[in-house]
Order: sequence, then C-alpha cells, then structure tokens
Amino acid sequence: MLISIAPARDFSSDERETIDRFVRGGGLLICTAGAEHAGATNGLIEQYGLRVPPSPIPPTEPAREPRPEGIFYSRFLVVEDYEPAMWHHAAWPVEDMSGKAGVLKHDMTDEATIVHRSVDRGAVLVIGDTYFATNENLEWGPAQPTMENVVFWRWMLSKAIGPEWVPPKPEGEAEPPAEETPAQPPPDEGPPPPDRPATPPDAAPGDQTPDRPGALPIGEMPGPVPPEKPDSSRLFPRDDAASRGARWLLAEEAP
Repeated sequence: MLISIAPARDFSSDERETIDRFVRGGGLLICTAGAEHAGATNGLIEQYGLRVPPSPIPPTEPAREPRPEGIFYSRFLVVEDYEPAMWHHAAWPVEDMSGKAGVLKHDMTDEATIVHRSVDRGAVLVIGDTYFATNENLEWGPAQPTMENVVFWRWMLSKAIGPEWVPPKPEGEAEPPAEETPAQPPPDEGPPPPDRPATPPDAAPGDQTPDRPGALPIGEMPGPVPPEKPDSSRLFPRDDAASRGARWLLAEEAP
C-alpha cells in the first residue's frame, strides 16, 4: 500500500512509472488531496482517468471553480437496522474521466468525494480531502472521540481490494424509547405539596393574621413612607453665611 497525502512537489516521470508498475502489479495507491493541494496529485492520477478539480481557478481559464463541500457527517452504508456513518474534514469533489471508477462516498448533492478504480491487479483510491488521514479526522469527531472513521477506513479498503467487509452493529447500543411509552416520574418523587391559600380560612377582611401580630389588616396596602429630612448641620458644619443659607434651605427655616 502506498499513501500519498497532498504532496507539494510534482512527481517525476521515473517516479510515476515506478508507482504505475507498483499498482499494476497488485499494489494499492491511496491519494488524499483537496482542491487547494491537487496539483501534484493530479499529475499522478490523471493517467488513471481520475482528477481532483483544482482551486483557485485563474480568471483566464474557462473551467468553473469547484465547490467546497467542507466538513460533513453522513452515512456510507445501510446494513439492515444499522447505518454506519463517517466524517469528512474538508471535502472536495473528485472527477472520474475514465467512467470506470466506483464511488465510495458522495456529498449531500451526490457529488463524488471518494472513488476507487481497479488497474490490472491493483487499485487506485482517491479521496478529495487533504486531511482525511490525519489523526484528528481518523480518531476524533468535531466534539467527541469516535471510531466511526476507523470503521469506514476498514470498509473502504475492503471495497478497494476485496473481499468487502461489512461493519457489524456496535454491541450495547441503546435502543431509542418507544414513542407510545408514557414518561414516568422519578421513583422517589412524592405527590406535589398542596396549594397554600392566599387567605387563611377563618380570617376575615380587617382581621390580623394570627402568626404576625403586627401586620396590617388583610386587604389593606401600606401607605407612602414620608421622606427623611437630611441633617443640615452635618452637611454644612461651618458657621459662615453660605453654610447658614444652605442649612436654612434644607430645614426650610429662617436663621
């Protein structure tokens, strides 16, 4: 198996010939490259009729800019009541110009993102995602540890070289509760406390409540609290004309 992850340097003609002999002799070539890193990879896989449309496209080129698929999570297989899924880190479309490749994964609009093709005794597998084989995408989802991409890799390799391996349903997977099952209260939860009446049963308007001897009669509201006059002597302690005038204004009394 030979894995090429978005090389920055073009392959030489000797390197391409060596890799081609390796593939046709029974080897598996895996190329992972997004559109922004597709230049050197396309130089290697175009001989097999496969291509990752590059990005950005120069304004003088007639080709259209490929659409980035980005990160997404979707199923790749349906096995009875089990639908295994996988994560793409930053997906881009992959083109099959030979018409002989099989699609292993596509995006939400049926655009191929992972394809494989048999070449003599070997096979070529192209993944339109530069970071698909990184540890972050292999063992981790965006928010929690996951083995889903590990399962996908095993299935993907079996599809490329055969025989196909079908992932089993994980053991101990909790079944969703039936919709017709009513919700049950916690076992230690007792009945709700009775509502407390707003007015004691034996109290009449105008009576004092028995547990608050100084309270207002029931049904009456307290009146406004008169404002407290400030202490002018503390605010203006000096014995000059200005202080005496200020104390007079606050106390509303003539000096």
